[in-house]
Amino acid sequence: YIHKKPRAKCSEKFMAEAKVHFFSDEEKKDVAIRIEPSGEKLVARFESSGHLLRPTANCEPYLYIFDLQRNLYVVDESFDSEKYGKIKHTALSSGRPVLAAGSIFVGDNGSIQAINFNSGHYRSLIPAAAFMHRWMENQGLNTTAVRWMGYHKWKSTDCNKLKWRKVDIEGFDGKLLNESCNEVTTKITWPVVENSDHCLTGNESIE
Repeated sequence: YIHKKPRAKCSEKFMAEAKVHFFSDEEKKDVAIRIEPSGEKLVARFESSGHLLRPTANCEPYLYIFDLQRNLYVVDESFDSEKYGKIKHTALSSGRPVLAAGSIFVGDNGSIQAINFNSGHYRSLIPAAAFMHRWMENQGLNTTAVRWMGYHKWKSTDCNKLKWRKVDIEGFDGKLLNESCNEVTTKITWPVVENSDHCLTGNESIE
């Protein structure tokens, strides 16, 4: 690409569009969310306002990151692009490591329909799903109320190959992470065939 279009690649316009705004701690307060039970479902609210997340378009879910302090941050396509430019996972994390990153599909009344682990920067793998699942379990949340949208190639046999005992992150136990890994790769229905970029249709319900 650089060889074919050197001027476009290095132009001032391209560089301006390629910039990623890193959210400050103050800005993150407006996009921090909490997950809570609502009957048999799980719903998501913004921490600052208490408002439920609005329903997302089928193919335009919220981007999220789950950081090392077990905080969840989200943004959607309605965010102020004029001010912040194109929002990416690294913007929410300020370029720092995360436990998981991907997209959250939200239905009516803030209900969480599905979570995927599709991030071009973080390349979330099976451990990301295990961290998210175990965190929800630790909160006493109903993990079967959410579709776990992983990759078809993920297998439960891969869980035993991971070095869970070496995990040294506050709030997580290696043995329990291994259990979550097996849970999300065997017992929960995954609606995707190839990848977690699959778009949910409006009439799909949690199985």
